[in-house]
Amino acid sequence: MQRTPFPLASPTSLPLSLKHLRPADALREACQLTAFLREFAFRLRLEEDDPALSADAAAGLEMALNLLQDKLDIGAGRYLFPLNGPADSP
Repeated sequence: MQRTPFPLASPTSLPLSLKHLRPADALREACQLTAFLREFAFRLRLEEDDPALSADAAAGLEMALNLLQDKLDIGAGRYLFPLNGPADSP
């Protein structure tokens, strides 16, 4: 079955290179890439005739993208770094 292409993001929402003008640009662009991949995976999962991802693969990809977004949010200072274990001790 031939898949019908669909738009996922505008070209301007994705970074064109690894060069950045400010340190925050890297985090912002990484967040944009994560959102792009999340939308892509979501749309692949919704294809009713021939889903490109199994339910397990889609769930695993969603978990990985959520974890990636959490790491980016920590790096951006949106919430504190969650320490667990010996590093937590004063």
